[in-house]
This record gives sequence, structure tokens and C-alpha cells, in this order.
Amino acid sequence: MGNTLVVPDLHFPFAHKKALDFCKKVYKEYNCDNVVFVGDMFDHHQMSRHTSEPDALGAKQEANKAQKMVNKWVEAFPVADIMLGNHDLIPKRQGKEVGLIDRFIRTVKEAYGLPDGWKFHNKLVRNKVLYLHIAGSGKYAAMNKAREQSMSVVAGHTHKHPGTLYFSNPRNLYYGMNVGCLINKKAYAMRYSDAEITLGVGVVYGPTHATFVPMPLK
Repeated sequence: MGNTLVVPDLHFPFAHKKALDFCKKVYKEYNCDNVVFVGDMFDHHQMSRHTSEPDALGAKQEANKAQKMVNKWVEAFPVADIMLGNHDLIPKRQGKEVGLIDRFIRTVKEAYGLPDGWKFHNKLVRNKVLYLHIAGSGKYAAMNKAREQSMSVVAGHTHKHPGTLYFSNPRNLYYGMNVGCLINKKAYAMRYSDAEITLGVGVVYGPTHATFVPMPLK
């Protein structure tokens, strides 16, 4: 297996307008042959239990707009592994809060009509690297998980402080990589956070080497 393109939080329909073209470019230039999305592909702003912005789209309009976006990504990357993030799972959590059991709640894959080539996971271990949408945040989120698991970790969720931190013991070299995000910070769904973000993706070469690739601002 070759290099892996790691796509961070997109929050459809609030992804950056240049995100897809940037990912296609990195995929080619870094000789990637597979893709992993590390969670929060969808935002589900209107369905959240938090207060929605007054100028927000309705839930149906938001989902339709997200559908159009994700269709373009499916066309570009017909085979991919997708980690489920906290925003992806908002509809499921909302359903459970009103007493719906899983058999009556559509999965993300079903709701957006995504192809069999897109495999959804809570977490994934491939070539001795753990991919997940992490619960924590901050500069050391992925690194802390890597130390806990004694293996390399690539994590979504932390929109800022991307990068790769390494640690070793006498037998092994590991890393923890946060991969930033690919969102449009000016979108109304992002007003809840005043924190700076860093746009970019990750490239995994294997269990001992990975790098963050920042997206140009212009």
C-alpha cells in the first residue's frame, strides 16, 4: 500500500471552496493511492442541540447543499475510509434522545446515499497506524493518544495546532499527527468559535513517518 492522503474536518456544507482541488493536487503530488477522512465530514448545524444561528439554512436545505458537495468528493475519490466524528453523529444522538433505537435511525452512509466504496468506521488501524476522530483537542491531542496506545495516531477534530510530533523508545518510533481542517471559517456555522484555524491535510508514509501539508491561503 502506498501513501495515504488524510482529509480532516470538512463540515459540509461549510467546507472551504478550494478544499477539493487542493486534496486532488496533494494526492497526486505526494504519490498517494488511498484516502482516509478523519471525521466531521458533515456539520448538521441545524440539527444540533445547540442554538442555531438566526440566519441558518433549514435542516433540509443544509442537507441538500451538503449532498451536492459530497457528490463531488465521491466522484474524485470513489474509494475511501471515513471516520465518524461528533458532528456526523448529531442526527443519531438526537434520535436517541427522543427514544429511537438504531434500527429506526439512518446511518450517514444511508442518509447521503454514499457508495459501497466509502467505508465508515469509528476508528481504523491500517499499517500500524490508528486513524480516528479524537475526543480531546489541543496541540498534543494526537500525541497523547499515541502514547496511550503505543502506536502512531492520526486524528481529526483539532482545527488548529496541526502537525506531527514524534516520540520513541528503545524499540520503536511513533508519532501523533493532528491534521487541522478544511472549513470556511466565515461560514455562519463556525461563529461559535473565535479560535484560529489552520487549513491543510496529512500524508502518511507509514507507521514511523507522516507530514502535515498546509493549504495555501491564496
